[in-house]
Amino acid sequence: MHHIKKPSSTPKEGEGAFMAKLRTRGILKTLAAFVGGGVVAIEFAFHILVHHYHLPSQTVDIIIITLVTSFLCVVTWQWFAGEEKPRKIKFEMLLIFMFIIIGGFLNFNQVRQIGREKLGDFTEYETQEWDNSIAVLPFENMSGDPEQEYFCDGLTEDLITDLSNIEDLKVVARTSVFAFKGKQDDIRKIGQELNVKNVLEGSVRKSKNQLRITAQLIDVDTGFHRWSGRFDKNMEDVFAIQDEITLAIVDALSLKLLGQDKSEVIEHETENSEAYDYFLRGRFHSNNRTEDGMKLSIEFFEKAVEADPNFALAYAEMAELYILLPAFNTVLETEAKAKAKEYVQKALKLDNTLAEAHKVVGDIKIKEYDWEGAAKDYKRAIELNPGYAPAHNMYGYSLMSMGRFEEAIEQMKKAIELDPYNLNYTRNLGRIFYFEGSYDDAKSVLQGTLDINPVFSFVHLSLALVYIQESEYEEALAAVKKEGGAQGKSIPVMDCISGIIHARMDEADKARQILDNLEARSKEVYISPYYMAALSVTLGETDRGFELLDKAYRDEDFWVREFKVDPLFEDVRSDPRYDTMLKKLRLQYR
Repeated sequence: MHHIKKPSSTPKEGEGAFMAKLRTRGILKTLAAFVGGGVVAIEFAFHILVHHYHLPSQTVDIIIITLVTSFLCVVTWQWFAGEEKPRKIKFEMLLIFMFIIIGGFLNFNQVRQIGREKLGDFTEYETQEWDNSIAVLPFENMSGDPEQEYFCDGLTEDLITDLSNIEDLKVVARTSVFAFKGKQDDIRKIGQELNVKNVLEGSVRKSKNQLRITAQLIDVDTGFHRWSGRFDKNMEDVFAIQDEITLAIVDALSLKLLGQDKSEVIEHETENSEAYDYFLRGRFHSNNRTEDGMKLSIEFFEKAVEADPNFALAYAEMAELYILLPAFNTVLETEAKAKAKEYVQKALKLDNTLAEAHKVVGDIKIKEYDWEGAAKDYKRAIELNPGYAPAHNMYGYSLMSMGRFEEAIEQMKKAIELDPYNLNYTRNLGRIFYFEGSYDDAKSVLQGTLDINPVFSFVHLSLALVYIQESEYEEALAAVKKEGGAQGKSIPVMDCISGIIHARMDEADKARQILDNLEARSKEVYISPYYMAALSVTLGETDRGFELLDKAYRDEDFWVREFKVDPLFEDVRSDPRYDTMLKKLRLQYR
């Protein structure tokens, strides 16, 4: 019987035992191969991929991370595989798995950074310097009860709102700071990413009616505390705690209130702690932006106004939710608008200086095709609270609907500057570029958004529309399929766009079957007629298309506001009914 002779690990003359193991197990050869091959790969990436083909600079970092990870995995395997004693448990497999996880995490961060830089090319917020600027990080829940998350998040949001009332202070909006919730990143790194000079962090311990709140204001440049405080109070004192923290920040940053009274800065919409608790619960669920979450939020807001009928902000929040619900195709626009009007009018009657309420009024006026009226309300909301990013976002989108692209882009950049991690705004910026006809810019912004979050809603679908205009139909179909994965289900607008793609590919029978199926389904559930109209027009069924457009107009369909600038209707712009529809939408001379 023949035995395979294992390599001898006997050291050569002048060679130590450790070096002998490295040599006999092939690790030195592996090192040489990785160094030689790595140098070639890095040089190729740097000079060819980055400098010649203008790929992102992170390409080099990704290759280096991949090479180091691969080297560690191979060397680990070689080292332990050379052990002479048989082992039941192979620890090297755990190490290899750990290296792969770490390498994948580092590469994922590089890809995310690519996305941020792509967006930074268009938003400019990263290059601005703000001396008086702050990010309020989500307060940590120290209660040991996950049910108290709503209170910690709500306290954070209220501090953001209070500080946003200070004209001399730039405050990062909610979405961006909540991107760091639960993370243990260095404060200085967070400050640099959000482009602020100061960061407020804190914790909350809530037990029944007892509160313990700590907060500390940190200078990003030095890492030192500017101010810190600890409060042991009852729930009824939560408003006093918020006021004390806000005014302490004003003093610590030596801020000028620019003619404002302190009472304006720390004004509360309610002093009723029960109503406030219901309100925080409602806002916690509404931030998920799911249909069930928003309906649950409305229930909590209703309890809040029942406890305090003068709670204007709770009415405004309910109105906002009724504006959003029709996007889920379960509530008709007309029904939702009636509810939104009822609640926002109550809010303004109680407090006509509420920026959130004026923004909702603008949203309602857009549904009624009152573009100038909407613009006035958005401007009023911005005047009342210049740091209110949603008003800049909606004002920008309404300007786009009128074909005023330059102004629209300016407003959307302002929204992103205030809330750089809000991907709703970056997606909307990409769509503005699409409607403008700047397809390369649209793809860059939309892809940058996906690099940060590959499953963010309606981004793949927006990319599909860009690909359609560039006649890249296979890419468009692939993007629609990815949207289905991102949504977790197929939605009617995806079917419409798939049909448009098949029609453009001269597969009219397949496209017509999709349209017929949609019309059959629309008898049972509400389906947006706007994109059904676009599919009809693409199929050459112009009469059917304008009938569906008229229905979209009567239903105050969400998408019909894009009609004037939508390239999907380019082929019928010479049809007299096109101008008639613009007149109905009051967009003809905008």
